[in-house]
Amino acid sequence: MIAIFAISSGLTYTLGRMTGNQKHGWAVFSAMAILFLVGFFAAYYFEARGNPIFNQHGVTQVLTEADGQQQSGGNMEGKEVRFGIVNSALFATITTGASCGAVNSMHDSFTPSVG
Repeated sequence: MIAIFAISSGLTYTLGRMTGNQKHGWAVFSAMAILFLVGFFAAYYFEARGNPIFNQHGVTQVLTEADGQQQSGGNMEGKEVRFGIVNSALFATITTGASCGAVNSMHDSFTPSVG
């Protein structure tokens, strides 16, 4: 995932060098970083909450572990269990931001931000 962002972040440095204004390159890099972070935390937040419609119909989204502790199951539909919610949200945000087309979870399976 770091390699996916290496080219695009390096090109902001190149932009600053080619325009003769390194601050311009840093401004573009900062805008890209802020949009990425907002996108990742929004995707993770809504995925970790689970689907609110399930709660309205009495379907539980709580995962009970072997030791009796409970944790939020979140929305795992369309995601591989080996990656989980955090890595699915991170990979989806990175590949969408870089427009490379790679996926490890179905984007149409992510929980919408309305509800």
